[in-house]
Amino acid sequence: MSTEKYSFTSYALHCANQIPELLRSDLSRHVSLPKLGRKVGLNVRTLHDCFKQLYGKSIFEYGQCLRLEHGKKLLEETDQIIQVIAEQCGYAEHANFGAAFKRTYGMGPGEWRKKERGLG
Repeated sequence: MSTEKYSFTSYALHCANQIPELLRSDLSRHVSLPKLGRKVGLNVRTLHDCFKQLYGKSIFEYGQCLRLEHGKKLLEETDQIIQVIAEQCGYAEHANFGAAFKRTYGMGPGEWRKKERGLG
């Protein structure tokens, strides 16, 4: 994979900078790159490359980080079951949420919740 930096127009940079807010607006679902591109007025390739240059990660990776951070907050602040939290974070299967959470934070969501509440 090339690490070459591309020069993007100010319009492309402005469009790519809109993506984090669009992702935050509904963390319960994944939005496809083509749909995001249409919303901000950029083709998929330019949007992907420009976003990655600006944020150092793909839109998918950035969105996953946002969803997992939201899940962590819900685990800490609510008593909702993990399945419900997973759905609110865009994961149809709580096992997928659990695997992503463990990969990111080094422990599963239930274990993390216990630790944060001083129960583990």
